[in-house]
Amino acid sequence: MNAKRLLLPILLSALLFVGCQQQGCSSPEGRTSVAAPLSQHFEMTLGGHPVLLQVAVTLAEQEKGLMYRKSLGENEGMIFVYKTPQKMSYWMNHVPIPLSIGFFRSDGTLSEVRRMLANDTRTTESAASDIRFVVEMRDHWYAENDVKPGDGLDLAKLADALRQRGEEPAAYGLQ
Repeated sequence: MNAKRLLLPILLSALLFVGCQQQGCSSPEGRTSVAAPLSQHFEMTLGGHPVLLQVAVTLAEQEKGLMYRKSLGENEGMIFVYKTPQKMSYWMNHVPIPLSIGFFRSDGTLSEVRRMLANDTRTTESAASDIRFVVEMRDHWYAENDVKPGDGLDLAKLADALRQRGEEPAAYGLQ
């Protein structure tokens, strides 16, 4: 008798799982449950230079950022994407490599670049209060590639990357 009672919930769970697999279940927001992970790199351009960026959109991803990362590839980095433009503040707690950080406005133009020292717990703030995207690259990347304020970020490729991450680009001011 007890075995029969347990069998019904197990069978119902199995049917739900199989149905979900066949139809591609969605989250309550309508997103598919198979979004690209943070670890995936997306090709974009910064100031006309091809780069490979990880896209950090959730609070947990943004809080961790590049912590504990021991190295970055020559043209590899991370982009932090925010829903509203704001003054930004970053620090390097548990980031053992020096970085250069670019602060970008909603239209994709680079506002400023700052250097950040490894494991430095002092904050680095943007001068501008209308920053929506922040790109961390290996130290001196911006200078070595002659990417300077006024240069642009490819927003169309960023929008595609957001879609692949399961996000709606319009929520970040993109089309």
